[in-house]
Formats: sequence, C-alpha cells, structure tokens
Amino acid sequence: MAFPTSAECKLLLSFDMVAKTMTAYTSDVINDWPLLTYIPSYGVVEDPLGNTYDIDEIFLDGGGGAPSQTWDAPLDSDGNVLNGSYKILLPTLFLNDDSTNLTYTDVDSAFTLNYTAPTVVLTATIDCISPSFVSTDTTDYRVIDPTSQGYITPTTVSYEHNLNYPATSNGYPTNATETDDLIITRGANEFYQGTQTAITTHLVSYLFVDGLVVTDTIDGDKETIVDCATLLCGITCGMNTLYAAMQAAKPINNTLYQTLEASFNLNSAKSMLAWMNITCGNSTEATNIIADIRASIGNCCDDCNPADGSPISGV
Repeated sequence: MAFPTSAECKLLLSFDMVAKTMTAYTSDVINDWPLLTYIPSYGVVEDPLGNTYDIDEIFLDGGGGAPSQTWDAPLDSDGNVLNGSYKILLPTLFLNDDSTNLTYTDVDSAFTLNYTAPTVVLTATIDCISPSFVSTDTTDYRVIDPTSQGYITPTTVSYEHNLNYPATSNGYPTNATETDDLIITRGANEFYQGTQTAITTHLVSYLFVDGLVVTDTIDGDKETIVDCATLLCGITCGMNTLYAAMQAAKPINNTLYQTLEASFNLNSAKSMLAWMNITCGNSTEATNIIADIRASIGNCCDDCNPADGSPISGV
C-alpha cells in the first residue's frame, strides 16, 4: 500500500452554521493508516480578512492524538459565518510509520465558502368537503457550488415534518410527525377548525467540489387557518343577509333591488352548482365555488361557526 501522498495529507475544513464554528481535520486516509505519526508544524487557518488561527492541537502519534481542531468562525455584520476564501497553511508536515519517514512542504489547501441557507417553502392545501389537509415541503435544498457553479444536493442527516394542531382541539398537543416525509396528509377528524402549524427541521450536510463541508439545520414553519365552518355555513348566513337586503330594497329603491336580485339569483345558482359538485364527489371544485360565492357576496355572517378546535369531518 502506497504511503499517503501530499494531497492526502492536506487538512480539510468544515463549517457548522448553527454553532458558527470551523473545524480543520485530517482525511480518512490519514485516520485509517495504521501506527501513523502526523505532526504539522506552525500551521494556521487564514480567514477572508487575513486573520489567522493557530493549528496547535492536531497531531497523531501512532494510534492516538487529536485529528481535528475547532475554532469560532468569523462572522459578518449580520452575525452569519463569513463567506470568502479560507486557507490552511502548513509550512512543514512530518509523517512516519514503522517503515517510512517523510517531511512534506506542499500541503497547503484552499477553500471557498459561499453559502446561503435555502429558504423553506411550505404549502398547505385544505379540502373541507372530503375532507383533507395536506402540508407539503416544496423547498429546494440544493445550493450553488462556488467552484463548479453547479448544484450541490445535501446529505440528509435528519428530517422532521410536524403538524401541530390548535391548542383548543382534542388533538393537542399531539403532533403528527412524519420523519423523512415531505408530505403530511390528514383526513376526516384528523385536523381541526383553527390554526394548524406545520414545522420542518432539516439537518443537512453539503460537500463542495473543493472538499469544503458545510452542515446546517434549516428550519421552517407555516401557520394555516382552517375555516371550514365559515366556508360552508357562511353561504347560508350570507345568502340570508343578501335576501333580507333585497327584500328591504324592493319597495323603496327599484334600482338597488334589481342589483341585489341579480346577485342573489347568480349566487343561488352557484350554490346549487356547489352542492351538485359535493353530491358528485368533486370536492375541489365545490370548495372553489363556495369561496367564490363568499367573495362575491362580501357580507357573510359567521354566527353558525363551531369553536376553534372542532374536528373537521367533511360533508
């Protein structure tokens, strides 16, 4: 087996974006080499501002030692780890095992950090009629590699997608946790009137072309108000209000009466179409029509709503 090359002897660099630290460490080739002595002399890490960090803890002594060293990373004005060019400068490296003793002077390494955490995108789809509630994580977790300008797909260390129910519901504080699942689907009596909160936590690791490693925890959340009672009952309440206004205008203002009558007739037809779709099982179309009626009437009353926390059972 060939003795480690100078390239294999170079120290690597990683950043932890949560802890805001940077770590220099030896490669797997060095770590796995039996009875190897690895001693860097007067090494430093140089950050984009020219500040240096002494490498004074890393060494291997034939079975023991410390293969890594961690420092607080430099931060930008926003408190994030500073992007830019980092160097590991090792003027001299002594390496030996039972049969070979070498000194390397060409083991400097350079890395480019240009990292911005992806923005979490969560969507919620509510079907009050079927019923169903679908929370979907549509985040693009890839980042651009500064060397190749191509996309880097992360390795998932862990992933959780939680759906938190309203505090007033009998589902609280139970969370519907779907580990490694980008989609949560809940059906009848599995979600509730009120605010549902989806939360994702994604621990990722990126390996860039130049060997730099970045780990990060990417969090996101989305609050979605489930208002199925208003959506359905509001039609009846709103149509009653519209009918009363139409009847009140009839003896005193014919122009207003005709306007209200036209709106009443149109929305009555839409209501009939909505219920036809419900009967035929087309819940998505029915939901859209009901929402259109509410927007058209613009004066729906909500006195028939159940309290937040009521389970959604559909129609």
